[in-house]
Amino acid sequence: MPEDEIPEEAETDEVEDSDDDSGKDLDNRLVVEGVLFSAERPLRVVDIENATGYDRRLVTKALRRLASDYRRRNTSIEVVKVGSRWTMQVRGEYTPSVRSVATPEVDPKYLRTLALIAYHQPVLQSDLQQMLGPKVYDHVRELKALGLVNARRKGATLEL
Repeated sequence: MPEDEIPEEAETDEVEDSDDDSGKDLDNRLVVEGVLFSAERPLRVVDIENATGYDRRLVTKALRRLASDYRRRNTSIEVVKVGSRWTMQVRGEYTPSVRSVATPEVDPKYLRTLALIAYHQPVLQSDLQQMLGPKVYDHVRELKALGLVNARRKGATLEL
């Protein structure tokens, strides 16, 4: 095909108005949507900034527009702010239907450790080790990675 000919299917494609910046916003919003969808936990705005390279204003605008878009479309998925973090999740009324196929957010083997931390907080990691054994170190590392436990140094151990 000669270079100056345009394939027939390309002629029917709509061309975006170059003065309209909605295409750029749409692309940014889709990137933020992809980050939220891929995350295994709620994310802070700064986490999304780091993942996308976008500035805070752009990320915040994209999150608000995503939340509004999902509400307006009335889907089973919602984009919501939980505390200071954003997440994409199944709407409450649909959770009973999907619960049997959903992956639990916290592996059940960590729940006992998490429960003991919640009950005894603040608690030293060394005291937990006495209660649960050496597996507690791996459990605490995982719970910290999930953002479920805060820890700070206290001598040779951690206070949880």
